[in-house]
Amino acid sequence: MPEPRKNLGRLVETHGTSPVYLQRAAIVTPLSFVFFLGMLVAYYVRQHIGYFALSTAFLVVYVLTLVSWATQKRNVVSIFENGIRYKKFSGCWEEIESVNH
Repeated sequence: MPEPRKNLGRLVETHGTSPVYLQRAAIVTPLSFVFFLGMLVAYYVRQHIGYFALSTAFLVVYVLTLVSWATQKRNVVSIFENGIRYKKFSGCWEEIESVNH
């Protein structure tokens, strides 16, 4: 059973994923899709299995990048007056004894 949300006070700041990481994913995603289509065309023209293997690899990169992009956009740390909330963790400042980096 999940623990009830604690009253942490007024919301001070919200921090999401760094825009740099989201920008990289925004560049890799269409680029890998273009290479995927290019390798499919090369496979169609040359009929060599290597092009099909490359197109499959670019498709895997494309799908994994989309999945990781969607999950990273949901990662949000909320800082309140009396504590912090990250995903399902919610704790007051007094409860936090140490932070492992």
